[in-house]
Amino acid sequence: MKQLRTSQQATRYNAQMVRLPLTMSEKKTLTMRARRNSESGDWSEKRVVHPERESKDMNKNVSQLRTKQASRNYTFKQLKRGILITVEGIDGCGKTTFIKELSSRLNKEFKLTITKEPGDSALGVYLRQILQEQPVSITSKAEYLLFAADRAQHATEIIEPALKKNFIVISDRMGDSSVVYQGFARGLGTHMINQINIWAMNGIKPDIIFHLKLDPQKAVERIQNRNEKLTAFEKEKKDFMHKVAAGYDTWFADKKHVVTLDAEKDTVSMANEAYAYILSWIETHE
Repeated sequence: MKQLRTSQQATRYNAQMVRLPLTMSEKKTLTMRARRNSESGDWSEKRVVHPERESKDMNKNVSQLRTKQASRNYTFKQLKRGILITVEGIDGCGKTTFIKELSSRLNKEFKLTITKEPGDSALGVYLRQILQEQPVSITSKAEYLLFAADRAQHATEIIEPALKKNFIVISDRMGDSSVVYQGFARGLGTHMINQINIWAMNGIKPDIIFHLKLDPQKAVERIQNRNEKLTAFEKEKKDFMHKVAAGYDTWFADKKHVVTLDAEKDTVSMANEAYAYILSWIETHE
């Protein structure tokens, strides 16, 4: 039976990954995972990865954080509309850990979706790999348009459905990253990029933007201390990082919905500050 199933798996991968029915053992495993999530009280949307249903790369990137939310332990506050929050900043500023810490506070009160750009849509998985690894030379315009393609898919596939359900959506980067990285740092200008961003996002704009501000030199030190494979942007010269930091300061200077946080502070302090701001914002706008 084991040999037969192994043969079936090979057929599935060769025939565009045709799905097989779950075995009893697989069903039991998924049930136990769901029960553990239920007992832990973590009702934010999670990516459920099935190790035998898709290839390793697809499991890591394509599976979307889409499990059912329950209200057995928590009574979620009902929002009148969805809220879009984006987190921006130079590479190395700590966005990922900040979002994790912030979401741990929000997911006990609100229905929550955590997402990112690029790479959180099915199409975005492939675009992210091209953009971060850049195996071939990519012009600045082509680089931006790849981000825009990801953004358009991301908006339709993930952002809009969550907002229609009145979720709080937190995105690690969005259109402002392109304005800064390609518009300011690459020298393409901001007007055209901003217009395409609006079109790609179907007119959706962030309600709140948290800008994690960090000195470029300290950001470089953090990146080096990670001992991880660098992305194409993290490999850029220090001058590029300074242009990005200056671009954020210029672009966000007169925007009232931008909250600048000192990224030299510990993550818990930043998350507490952001959490308090979000609650205040909801009271004002609901």
